[in-house]
Amino acid sequence: MKALLLIASLTLPTLAFATFQVAGTDTMPVHQGNLNTLPKSYRVNPAVTLRTHKGELYPQVRDYLKNHRWQLHWTAKKDIALLLKTEITGQSVPAVLHRLFEHYPKLKLSVSTKKRSVSVK
Repeated sequence: MKALLLIASLTLPTLAFATFQVAGTDTMPVHQGNLNTLPKSYRVNPAVTLRTHKGELYPQVRDYLKNHRWQLHWTAKKDIALLLKTEITGQSVPAVLHRLFEHYPKLKLSVSTKKRSVSVK
């Protein structure tokens, strides 16, 4: 009998499912795997998005960095013509820029997070 109680006390807690309810859940959004469905206050690192359009790359990167209070030092001799609209999302400004400049190997990107500055050569 003691053996049966011992086995039951060890196995029953592993079979039980804990459920709980948080007050006010009827108004909270449901997270279904998409980071953008959560309110910004719930995110550890809010997503940052760069939207490009047809035109030159330099003014679009300049405006994007200006909106995020970063400095741009563009010393590249040529600009790149963008032919398509693109949207790049990442966890930070440097992450977005690195994803963008992966497509342009002739342009060298340097990022200083301490100074909040970007250099393109």
